Amino acid sequence: MEIQGTAGDRMNEAAIELWRRIPPRSWSPVTGMRLQMHDYLGVVVPEERAQEAAVIVRSVMERRLGRMNFPCEVKISKSLAKQ
Repeated sequence: MEIQGTAGDRMNEAAIELWRRIPPRSWSPVTGMRLQMHDYLGVVVPEERAQEAAVIVRSVMERRLGRMNFPCEVKISKSLAKQ
């Protein structure tokens, strides 16, 4: 289906842009994107920069394509299991 391919392309573009804006090990030795699964990006950053990272994630994930919106929900947690 066209929408699935478009969503997949959009996710890949977002992951690449996120990698550029929060490069691995740029904010700390463990900083960076750790997981991409379907429409989920898992990012590890220092706790004091979590809000800044949330703004970046939202800016690279939210898009409008034609008449379709691709919204983004950002959650901050100290545990992947709690997301």
